[in-house]
Amino acid sequence: MGEGTVIFSGWETGPAEGDLLEQMIADFEERCPNITVDYQPAADYDAAMIANFSAATVPDTFYVNSTRAPEWIDEGFLLPLDDYLSQAGVDVSTFYPNYLDAFKGPDGQIYGLPKDASTLVLFYNPDMLEAAGVEPPTNWEELQSAAEALTSDDVTGLCLQTGLDRALAFVYQAGGSIYNEDFTEATFDSPETREALDYYLSFFENDTGQTPVELGSDWCGQAFGEEKVAMTFEGNWLIPTLEDTYPDVPFEMAEMPQGEEQATLAFTVSYSIGADSENPDAGWSLLSYLTGPEGMETWTSLGLALPARSDVAVPEGRDALIAGNDYALPWRFTSGFGDVESAFNNAMTAAVEGTGGTDEIVQATSEAAQGTVE
Repeated sequence: MGEGTVIFSGWETGPAEGDLLEQMIADFEERCPNITVDYQPAADYDAAMIANFSAATVPDTFYVNSTRAPEWIDEGFLLPLDDYLSQAGVDVSTFYPNYLDAFKGPDGQIYGLPKDASTLVLFYNPDMLEAAGVEPPTNWEELQSAAEALTSDDVTGLCLQTGLDRALAFVYQAGGSIYNEDFTEATFDSPETREALDYYLSFFENDTGQTPVELGSDWCGQAFGEEKVAMTFEGNWLIPTLEDTYPDVPFEMAEMPQGEEQATLAFTVSYSIGADSENPDAGWSLLSYLTGPEGMETWTSLGLALPARSDVAVPEGRDALIAGNDYALPWRFTSGFGDVESAFNNAMTAAVEGTGGTDEIVQATSEAAQGTVE
């Protein structure tokens, strides 16, 4: 089990989450009185961790975003957990595969256990849909029709982000991809990808979809809460914002409208242990508690996050989010993926602003993706 001090780091998305984590740390210390947790959250988390890796002063247990996992595994920054998992008899099959797989290395070993999870779903304002005589859309054609019917002088049908972390769901729904299954080939330049991008851009061209910037908001969650739009695509993280900041705004959720295929994105973060950890045994004790059934049940009890384990109860009203676990694709790629994401985001933003289009998005993204497999 280990003993001594565990240096623990991550980031906070709000006071409620911070308070809940402090409660969990206190619960852990009560159960393991030989271990003290030194919680050190970081504001600019990625930069702080890179500095720690360079100086070999990493925390013992810390967050790893799924997009960072491939690079940090390849760099040898993370400790494989397989020996700990085996010794503790942990049944990893209780974790949803799409989340656990995000933290597996090329060697097949596990370098982190997911702390929580969320898929993307369609959030919609039921009052607006009812007034327009619109049913929640279930496919691409219905989504286009709904966005048109819901767009007026005062309200836009759909808020759309220009980021790959939203548009990629539509690429997958069309049957496209960024890479092949083992990330050895860039596959973004395909008819399926082009179809998805044409479809995505059509909302901006028809003025039935707008970006948060166009709507005068910081993000689509704010635009939805301010009732500037009738629909948007977000994850579980939007619910606390709506309940706390916009309590009078009605909302419901539905699974992502289906294209040629049914697909959504799976977002997660792990608890991992640093390869240079000074106290990995105690770090494992903390990690195993936080990701175990009891810890994860506490962590998800307020509905601020959803469980990454199938044996932990789900808060009420999250059916659409949980349904996506069966077909969600992990938001996890390969080392250097940040360049791919930036290339896509810049090209998509330019296209929405009228200085490019599908060809430019495909070219920029494909070139960046090819650079990560050479």
